[in-house]
Amino acid sequence: MLHNLTVFRLSNKNEIKARAVRTDESTRTIIHSTLRTYPLSDAGQHPKNEPLMLMIQQQRTTETVDADGRLPDKFRKTYRDEGFILHEDKKLIIFTKKTNSSILKQNKHWFADGTFKVRPDDYY
Repeated sequence: MLHNLTVFRLSNKNEIKARAVRTDESTRTIIHSTLRTYPLSDAGQHPKNEPLMLMIQQQRTTETVDADGRLPDKFRKTYRDEGFILHEDKKLIIFTKKTNSSILKQNKHWFADGTFKVRPDDYY
């Protein structure tokens, strides 16, 4: 029985790592769906969530800008394959769809939240 549990744990660990790399699923979704298959009789041996979350985060690579400082193609389009970059240079990126900017052009008053303050300190 102990051997079966060890094999089961290893296969679950490998499945979690593989899903972390190949999907965009949230960390919680991966953990929840994988641990649903864990036998109830071994619930006391159930791994803690924190190490599993760390394992998933370590498997995922961080996307970085290219040598010219441009974002990867993955971040340049929406899930509906619409362009999402209105302007990009070395110091500023404006994210929006063209339809959103046309809506702004039609309105006299614009309201913004504090999101525009998100920037590195050395920009000002």
